[in-house]
Amino acid sequence: EEGKYDRSCFEDMHPPKTCIDKNKLITVGRNKYNVTDFTVSGGVYVLQDNGLIVKRKRQE
Repeated sequence: EEGKYDRSCFEDMHPPKTCIDKNKLITVGRNKYNVTDFTVSGGVYVLQDNGLIVKRKRQE
């Protein structure tokens, strides 16, 4: 199927089930302040300058 975001397809499988959708477990990125952050289902974690990874507090 076209238009799916993230999938793996296998040529040796019989149609129509030739592809599987992958579930994203973690996203790693840099914010506008050039700080590395990790997004998982439990929240967002930030890599501090001292090397520690801490959970970011929710903004309300």
